[in-house]
Amino acid sequence: MKYVKNREKVVVDKINESRIKDKNFLINTSENYYKNRISEVVNLALSEKRNITLLTGPSSSGKTTSAILLTNEFERRGKKAMRVSLDNFYKNRDELPLWEDGTKNFETIDGLDLNLFSNVVNEMISTGTAKFPIFDFSKGIKSKHTFSVNYDEDTYVIFEGIHALIPVFIDVLKANDVLRLYVSVHTDFVDINNNIVLNAQDLRLIRRMLRDNSDRATPPEMTMDFWDKVCRGEAEYIVPYKALADAHINSTHYYEPLVYKKPLKKLLSSVNSSEYKEKFDQLIAALEHFQSIPVSDVPKTSMLREFINETHYSSKPVEHPREMS
Repeated sequence: MKYVKNREKVVVDKINESRIKDKNFLINTSENYYKNRISEVVNLALSEKRNITLLTGPSSSGKTTSAILLTNEFERRGKKAMRVSLDNFYKNRDELPLWEDGTKNFETIDGLDLNLFSNVVNEMISTGTAKFPIFDFSKGIKSKHTFSVNYDEDTYVIFEGIHALIPVFIDVLKANDVLRLYVSVHTDFVDINNNIVLNAQDLRLIRRMLRDNSDRATPPEMTMDFWDKVCRGEAEYIVPYKALADAHINSTHYYEPLVYKKPLKKLLSSVNSSEYKEKFDQLIAALEHFQSIPVSDVPKTSMLREFINETHYSSKPVEHPREMS
């Protein structure tokens, strides 16, 4: 379960053969693998009495669904659990640092109010309760509203955010009570000669484009406008710290490229001309290697529902201030 540098390699032909032989077996095997990793993380937290989880991963890695499923699994085992997005600790948008081109930098840890995080979390640990901030994404400012978190030895709190593994958060918390978790797409799909057909980063990009469009009606060109800076933020604030994780969940579902094939082709077919056309054509060509599985075959509780329609776990799309201009 620890992070290893080398990505898993999965042969596309074998996935297609599995789809022909028994589509439901392919889907269920993929779903169960992911859910078993969730269960293993909960086992680790319970056995070592780590009541606080710091969860991170790059964009479209499945962080949100993973955090929700962890919360559900803790509760299934009779524990109290709470998911807290670190995005709620963002500074007001007009206080955010800038990139070199003058645009707001939503990726840097300097955009978080670390003093507020320290004060709130220390109050939660020392007194057993604290009021947590809520970030008003539509206005780009801290909301006047808060939410309460009660904390004791039977409560498990999951802090989710792209900066969660940066050591400053460990400095605030009791290190022996903290479980550091890294969630990522860690699989490359290859041909029989081991040539990469669809790499892990491009699979995340496909997830991101589909989710942005279905949740926010964001065109794929706009997703691409942000993508380079998102990847730069990952390189600076996630990649250097992923080896610190106590556990790693590979969120790749082997059958997901087969599910994304038709929706992505439909989405990108509406793009007549774009500076990103070469990239769009590359993604479509990669998915042409896969057979197709209808979206309707995806279980309603699947993590993939985070990307192919509005998340099954929430009444509204999950929004992040770094994704809003």
